[in-house]
Amino acid sequence: MNKTIKYATNGALIFGIGNALLNSFKQLNNQEKTNSFNWSELLRAFGKGALLGGAGGLAIGAIKDNDMTNILMATGGTAGFVKEALNNYTDNDLSLPKKAEKIQKKLYDEFNESLTEYPSINGSIIKGTAIQNSDIDIQLKFNKDADSIENIRNNVEYYLKDSFYDRNLIKVRSQNHSVGLVFDLKGEEKRIDIVPMREIENGKGDTYLYSTKNYSIKKTNTQKQISKLKFTEKQKQIIKLLKGWKIANDLNLPSVFIEHLVLRAFVNNSVPHGLDNALLFIIEYIANNITRIKIVDPGNTNNIISECLTIDEKEKLQNFCFSMLDEIVIDKKNIVDYFSIKV
Repeated sequence: MNKTIKYATNGALIFGIGNALLNSFKQLNNQEKTNSFNWSELLRAFGKGALLGGAGGLAIGAIKDNDMTNILMATGGTAGFVKEALNNYTDNDLSLPKKAEKIQKKLYDEFNESLTEYPSINGSIIKGTAIQNSDIDIQLKFNKDADSIENIRNNVEYYLKDSFYDRNLIKVRSQNHSVGLVFDLKGEEKRIDIVPMREIENGKGDTYLYSTKNYSIKKTNTQKQISKLKFTEKQKQIIKLLKGWKIANDLNLPSVFIEHLVLRAFVNNSVPHGLDNALLFIIEYIANNITRIKIVDPGNTNNIISECLTIDEKEKLQNFCFSMLDEIVIDKKNIVDYFSIKV
């Protein structure tokens, strides 16, 4: 339904029930005096509340409908709106990548004797799926004889907290597998995560990470991960849109899970042409498959990516997707509610 009807209906129900409850409390408090309960008065109270709430909801819904219609008209319909959302989510600011280059050199100068390679950029920026405010990961890969991975992790964190200096640095924070550096760049907080790793066998690609969450060691292989996560331009666009959609709607869906879901959807289906149609198709694919799909980390077969969410979290996401798709089928302009853009 459109927002006018939806808001009017919800307003009528909420205010009607609310006013009826107030009336019932009032009557119950006076029941000792009157020794009766007036059901007709209760119904009249509900009607008055419903009328007032419905009128208010009607006005608010009409304004909302008009705003959504204007947004779609300004962007050229749903197809244009989705492209505008993509433009808003795409990060064209080079200040963080430039900062990362300087950090790479400082880290190399400090640890080069124990590293197997120059500190490398990893994550969404390498895969082409970064959006605004995406972090940059810098991997510090130590050789197998450098030290235990726990000591390596502690030494890197100690250096960053005690000796590292950058004029834009706001804070250094300990994270599960990394150390986060938070910078003030052009008035915005940006983050670079330093990921200490230690090779298991030099030159093989398998590495250990140290987890501060449960004080354990985790095996991974970023080379295998990157080789499996290669995207077409259209896939990159959809992933960016889904990452923005996740943030705009406060959804619990890790970015790496999104990337694998998009790849799986393209492999197993004929995805429609047009970015807007393809986006909604992928969201429907997520809804239909999120509770049953199994996705294994290519860098560690013991790590099941699809198990990062509980079944309750998956069902909540599934219900959100189905509800969103139903609203858009009823009225296409409802897509405006789910993606943040500036017009």
